[in-house]
Amino acid sequence: MLKQIALGTASNPARHGYDGNTRLINCYAEKAGPEGKIQWPIYASDGLTDFATLNGGGAVRAMFSTYTDLYVVSGRLLFRVTPSGAVFALGGVPTDGPVYMAQNSREAGHEIGVASDGFFGIIQNNKFLQYQDSALRGPSSISVIDGYAITSAANGYWQVSGQNNMRSWDALETANAESYPDEIARTFVHEREIMFFGSESIEWWQNTGSADFSFARVTTKQIGCASGSSVARIGETVCWIDHDNQVRARTGYNG
Repeated sequence: MLKQIALGTASNPARHGYDGNTRLINCYAEKAGPEGKIQWPIYASDGLTDFATLNGGGAVRAMFSTYTDLYVVSGRLLFRVTPSGAVFALGGVPTDGPVYMAQNSREAGHEIGVASDGFFGIIQNNKFLQYQDSALRGPSSISVIDGYAITSAANGYWQVSGQNNMRSWDALETANAESYPDEIARTFVHEREIMFFGSESIEWWQNTGSADFSFARVTTKQIGCASGSSVARIGETVCWIDHDNQVRARTGYNG
């Protein structure tokens, strides 16, 4: 006698074990519809395994992927992880706050800028060094647009590097996100614009190619950002946690 067995379609254990203890481990259910012989077939999926161990590090604070390697800030250490899982310690990041990384298109070895709480370092040719320049305001975040590194600093200021040269800074190549008197929590590039997420506002700027200063403000919205680390892009949509701790999703200037 054949008896049909009802398999669960989701991991949904009940409060008490005898009420039900359905769990899907290394598999998932996918609806086939009423036409299928089985409406909810279950397919196997590979489980997770350790890929690399970052000895001497700590909590992962940032990751940045290139065509060839993965760079990870773990605790106060920066590591390079190869596709085979080999790990190389490159140096230290002497801060405890958020870490941001961005890469330019320098022909003689791409530069990856590392910014965190006023610290600025450069990864190039798998070497990492702290970069100090009296013309560079202490960066809190970094993005790259059209080859220019854009760093945020205290008091709502942001700064532009030389094109594809993170070792070239001019104290005059500085602007202020001044629509509202707030700090910049994060610089973020989306499409052809640079976005400055402040605690009370967001500003959009574009590269106009002007001889005096390459960037000009496009518009401003009075929507804040609770944490620069919450900003992310999903397709053409930018998402973040706003000043009221609500999730925002925006495409373009509206939404």
